Amino acid sequence: MTGQKTTRCQDPAADSKLNISSVVFLLFFAFLSTSGGVKRHLRPLISGSTGRKPGRSRFRNRKHAGSRRTAAVNRSKEEPRLSAAGTASIAAIIRQNRLRVLLQPVVDLVGRTVYGYEALCRGPGGTELESPLALFSAAEAAGLLPELDEQALRNALRVLPSLPAGTYLFVNVDPRTLVRKPDLVLRALEEQPCRGRLIVEVTEHGEAGLGWQEEPLERLRRLVERIALDDVGNRHAELHSLVAVRPAYVKMDRSLVQGVSQDRRKATLLRTLVCLGQRMGFIPVAEGVEAAPDLQAILRLGFRHAQGFVLGQPSPYPAPLSPEVLTALG
Repeated sequence: MTGQKTTRCQDPAADSKLNISSVVFLLFFAFLSTSGGVKRHLRPLISGSTGRKPGRSRFRNRKHAGSRRTAAVNRSKEEPRLSAAGTASIAAIIRQNRLRVLLQPVVDLVGRTVYGYEALCRGPGGTELESPLALFSAAEAAGLLPELDEQALRNALRVLPSLPAGTYLFVNVDPRTLVRKPDLVLRALEEQPCRGRLIVEVTEHGEAGLGWQEEPLERLRRLVERIALDDVGNRHAELHSLVAVRPAYVKMDRSLVQGVSQDRRKATLLRTLVCLGQRMGFIPVAEGVEAAPDLQAILRLGFRHAQGFVLGQPSPYPAPLSPEVLTALG
């Protein structure tokens, strides 16, 4: 793409003032500023309270309705209440495989091409379990999250042969499944003959005491070459995940991306993450790009890959880039 500015990062060995500690501090400070101010985050440390009410840790969708999965956050008014019948029906949905797969493009902004497609899971259309939020919350409540995760993964893997040559398939694995029943998803991946085209996304989970466990992660690394760390920048994604997971891709949460064209703090944080990617060897991906000004902003910040409604909406088929998108990319 003509006219794009390349983000240059100083070599930390050449400038002792810009070492990894400085980067981490800048990330931490910018994160606090972006997500609501230093006082709100430090108050629990000062008062000795965690600020968390017992039993309120649940899961809700961190992306647009066009997205696919869940992340751990505190319960809010946005979270739908499932009926008893809805919760009870989750086993039948899994058993009958009434799940659907939608594909959303991940775009190479510089090459003006589709880099890959993320497989998004949906429940039965027209039901209260159609949304990924309701679907995966019901599965967790029913004790069937690993089984749902396995079925969703197997459905996603089936679309790989239909993708255009040279593109990747981004699939999602819940880290709770990797801890509780890793064989379910690892066996599904092992049976896939084209694992070289797979990128497995995992999301930091906020559940107390879960953490990253090396044994299932190492098994996952042996099966697939590329792992992506998803939703980096939400309140539960922690910097240690970059070390524990050793991702090839880091997908920036929509909360950091949306409005970046008008927010210097978000721009500072995202630019720092781009530089951190150059040092640590991961590719940053901007998620939730839904406005043309934000698209131009992430290009200026050095992002080469992005995903969002302004680039392509989820579709049952691997759609190409529209003429409007190609024009916007220059």
